[in-house]
Amino acid sequence: MTSVGLLAFIGGLIGVCQLVKLVWRCWCGFRQFVLSALWQVDLRSFGKWAVVTGATSGIGKAYAAELARRGLNVVLVSRCNKKLQAVAKEIEDRFGRETRTIQVDFTEGPSIYPAVADQLRGLERFVLCFSECLHAEYKSKGITVQCVAPFLVSTCMTSLEVSPVVKGASEFAHEALNTVGHSTYTSGCLRHALQVRARLQHHTHHRFSQSLQCIISSSSFSFFYFFRTS
Repeated sequence: MTSVGLLAFIGGLIGVCQLVKLVWRCWCGFRQFVLSALWQVDLRSFGKWAVVTGATSGIGKAYAAELARRGLNVVLVSRCNKKLQAVAKEIEDRFGRETRTIQVDFTEGPSIYPAVADQLRGLERFVLCFSECLHAEYKSKGITVQCVAPFLVSTCMTSLEVSPVVKGASEFAHEALNTVGHSTYTSGCLRHALQVRARLQHHTHHRFSQSLQCIISSSSFSFFYFFRTS
């Protein structure tokens, strides 16, 4: 085989590998964001109770409502008792599910955990815990852990208005919970996955451009320095 033929073979092999990778990514996205909406995992199979922290506003409140809509009882955890009682009543009235509230401030550190554990003891529970590392650690024990990395969501914290680019908290929670059992890492919805991908490509291109500029600048400086000393 000539050198030209060898290079053509290597180029073709690389092209096939890239095509396979693209097809695999498309399939994973289709399964995660399209098929998951058609074949939703019954979250009650994880337990009768869902434990949601930050449950009085934003994404946490939206998750609590969506979990109740899907048939789970909800333990609401937050630091403001007045807001906890209001959200608990809203969920009970809208969805007819049981609720419990735990008033706690996580900024107080590990000292709060024994009290929280006491209030959760005896519940068959499904805890929202977002970490890809934890999934690898606990998978062998039959525990499913999902890492959720959203993009732009309209909440009190972000002060963003719902738009074609920004998801509402309720809509995001609905789509993100569809992916439970289908993926251990998710952006929550197809729109966010595309936005994150575009953002990563932009940063990669930006870093490449900066590196190229540095190389050009260094080369120009070296040439200029050589010219002056000759």
